[in-house]
Amino acid sequence: MVYDAVGIATLAASSLYKIIDHITAQTGTQWDYNRELAKAFAYARVDTLTGSTLLLLGFIIQIVSLLGIKSTQSFGYVLLGLLALMVLLYWTYIRPTASEYIIDEVQERHEEGI
Repeated sequence: MVYDAVGIATLAASSLYKIIDHITAQTGTQWDYNRELAKAFAYARVDTLTGSTLLLLGFIIQIVSLLGIKSTQSFGYVLLGLLALMVLLYWTYIRPTASEYIIDEVQERHEEGI
C-alpha cells in the first residue's frame, strides 16, 4: 500500500506543486517558444511514468501477498528502504535530469521547425 500511495503522490506531483507563478508563466504569451509550458509537460511526462511504475509495483506486491507467499519482516524493511532510495533518487536526480533532457529536445526540434 505504501508503494501505491507514493505512486499516486508522484502521479499528482505535476499538478499539486504548481503555484500561481508557474501557471501564469505557462499560460502567458511567449514569442516563438514557451519554455515554461514545455517544462510543465516534461515534468508531467516524467511524473506519470514514475508514478505509474510505482503504482504497478505496489499492485504486484499486493498480488504476491494475496497469493499467500510469505516473507519476513526484514524483507518488508528492505522494500521500504528501496522505496525511500527510489524517492530520493527521483526527486534529486531522475526528475530534474529527465525533464531537462525532454525540454532541450523539444527546444531543439522547435528551432529546427519540426
